[in-house]
Amino acid sequence: MKRILYAFLLSSTFSINYGLNNSSYLKSNSSDMVNNITNSTINNTINNSNIIANYTTIDLIPIILLIIALIAIVMAMHLIIQKKKKTEPSKMEINSLGKIEPKEELETKNNIMEKKENTIKKIKGEKGKTMDSETSNRDEIILEVDGACGISHKGNRAHNEDCILLKKINDIYLLAVADGIGGHSAGEIASEMAVNTLKEVITEKYREDQSTEEIKEILREAYNLAHNKIKENATGDRKGMGTTLTTAVIKGDKCIIANCGDSRAYLIRDGKVIDRTKDHSFVQALIDSGQISEEKAMTHPMKNIITSALGLDEFKVDDYLWDLKKGDILLLSSDGLHDYVNKEDILKVIDRNNNPEEIVNELLNIALEKTEDNVSIVVYKEY
Repeated sequence: MKRILYAFLLSSTFSINYGLNNSSYLKSNSSDMVNNITNSTINNTINNSNIIANYTTIDLIPIILLIIALIAIVMAMHLIIQKKKKTEPSKMEINSLGKIEPKEELETKNNIMEKKENTIKKIKGEKGKTMDSETSNRDEIILEVDGACGISHKGNRAHNEDCILLKKINDIYLLAVADGIGGHSAGEIASEMAVNTLKEVITEKYREDQSTEEIKEILREAYNLAHNKIKENATGDRKGMGTTLTTAVIKGDKCIIANCGDSRAYLIRDGKVIDRTKDHSFVQALIDSGQISEEKAMTHPMKNIITSALGLDEFKVDDYLWDLKKGDILLLSSDGLHDYVNKEDILKVIDRNNNPEEIVNELLNIALEKTEDNVSIVVYKEY
């Protein structure tokens, strides 16, 4: 089409030049041309002499050629405009979505929408990954690695200040539950800061030849670093923020636990609680002194008062070493579960389910019917 158009324009231009350059030649030979006109043409010319009296046939040739050239130019412009109109709508559509610049390669609408969906932060975390630190909405986080499953849910609160971690590092499993304090968004910042610091320190410093005591030292280092980071960032609206942190490192048939605050770790075997961490809380002190029972502690009006947490002035870390056997269940939870669902009901759920995912889902459903807090649950099964 382009070649035909260019040829047409070239021929038109040539015609104009030819007509203008040779008009004198045509005039000089007009007598010969007139003599060759038929009688009928002469009669018609005479009858219309009033109209063309001022023009000779020779004078009209350049004008006719000029008109032909103008028509060619108009046609060319029309073709260009039509071609532009065909491409313009798709550009406008893409620009309205704000995805590409005018000179960039055009994409289909489906591709644009797909890209847009991929940039939107989803409520649920991807399996096997912690929530990204920039995530603004973490109402429900679901994580999985081989043999372990975890969930963190906002429960019956407006925001989720809990955070969880499940990660396989070389030959160990790293599991954690953190329950932020200080209110949204300070609480969620503190809990996520603790989990991310823990993950970074263990990933960087753990080696497969390390002993359980060396792993405990790394955990203490991670807790201290996280504690200091939270305190340094507890300014302005974040003043007073802190978090609990309960961590399990599973290496072979050994489980190393570190705990600060009132989140918990349970070791469950054959339907019984073999061991569990001790809360750093006011009601735990009452239990230890024999003033109240564990059952009464669940409904005590001061059950939410903790005596130690990362970021607070009172900060201490307890560690435990548990032996694991085939079939053992390791349960980590925030107080949104164990302060509202009693131990017997937790054990029943574990007894009638075979894998961590089933246990986590049923425990969450039970907790959501009772809890007034965020709920975080991590379950590992020794196969």
